[in-house]
Amino acid sequence: PCCVTSLGCVVDHVVLTPWCGLCFTVTTLRQRLLQPDFQPAGASQLHPKHKHLLIKRSLRCRKCEHNLSKPEFNPTSIKFKIQLVAVSYIPEVRIMSIPNLRFQKASQLFKYRNRPQNMFEDILCHILSVG
Repeated sequence: PCCVTSLGCVVDHVVLTPWCGLCFTVTTLRQRLLQPDFQPAGASQLHPKHKHLLIKRSLRCRKCEHNLSKPEFNPTSIKFKIQLVAVSYIPEVRIMSIPNLRFQKASQLFKYRNRPQNMFEDILCHILSVG
């Protein structure tokens, strides 16, 4: 099998195969010019380039119009002044101890709920029969 190149020359497929593999490993001229201080020859030497944001918008809640995030005045800073996200209001629930569960007997479970008033609760769990 033969392939026709962009110049109109017929090239044997065996000769073209190593060249096609090389296309993905060698950087293009544009990629080299984007990193003038380094100019990587291989694609494995490319590194992501940091780009500063030119504009930041503050996000507001659609219902109550509170600021969800408000950027600082410094455009290179990534900090936000106000963060009213749902994680701040959803309580965190963790089981503090592994209960000793017995079939059809009451067991005690200690759980920790994170609220503005950190409170511990004892919950009486009744294990019911399955079936």
